[in-house]
Amino acid sequence: FMIGMFLIGIAVDKHRLGLRVTVSLLATSWVKGSIYKLVFAFMLVTFILGGIVNQSVMVFMIPIGVSTVIRIKQECQSQGIPVNAHKLGTFFALAALYSSEAGYMTTPLGAPQNAVALALLEQTTGYTISFVQWLVPGLVLGIVLLFIGIGVIKVMFDPGIKNLPSGDYLKKRRDELGPMTAAETNVIAVLVGMILLLVIQSFIAMKGVDIFWVLIFVGIVLNLVPAGNGESLVTVKDLAKVNWNIMFLVTSGVAMAGIMKNFHLIQWGSEQFVHVSGLALLSASAI
Repeated sequence: FMIGMFLIGIAVDKHRLGLRVTVSLLATSWVKGSIYKLVFAFMLVTFILGGIVNQSVMVFMIPIGVSTVIRIKQECQSQGIPVNAHKLGTFFALAALYSSEAGYMTTPLGAPQNAVALALLEQTTGYTISFVQWLVPGLVLGIVLLFIGIGVIKVMFDPGIKNLPSGDYLKKRRDELGPMTAAETNVIAVLVGMILLLVIQSFIAMKGVDIFWVLIFVGIVLNLVPAGNGESLVTVKDLAKVNWNIMFLVTSGVAMAGIMKNFHLIQWGSEQFVHVSGLALLSASAI
């Protein structure tokens, strides 16, 4: 499951699909002239991708933010507009941080801790949460956190510039990407198929098939679907990009939970917690 999560992010980043989506949305005429609209679009893209490609979103969002800050600084200097590059860079960095954290909670794919929570729940209670069951409250909470983050950034931090200078650097960046490649099209097809499987699995009970198996299946498909250059979308070499430290941390935590369940330590701990909570309640009532 975890490897499938990471491979999705690797495929999106490797074939520049995330870069294309981000630059295309940031280059829309709606954000022209306003630093706040540009940052809002930046945060919205990060939020959406954060729930799909997990922590890999920061791999291409931070470089995009840095290059955008550099180009804005250059445009301002060429037109004699004062700009504080340090404040502007901090503004974009915090925007990426807040929006990615909000996006991570929207789906089970968003962050490793989501997978840990699902695995522990299934292992200790036997109950499995479907993709849609997670998505509905997760999306609501994520949107709330996104707008809280936008409010905090807008109120507490100065971007160092109010209005963007005239320039089409984002459009040029989009044009440099050229037409969509076969690899990008295939990655989109795999992502769409994955979402359909997750949604169908949420409404139609299939024995032995749950969110964990869907991600494993997607990981296998990514190693089989061609990228158009003689290789598959993800190869064995790409496994080196998987964050194995997190993998071992997650699997160790799940294994520890299994041991605690087998030795009834979880039940004992919950009973002790209830006992202590009851004593604390009685003490508070007596006071």
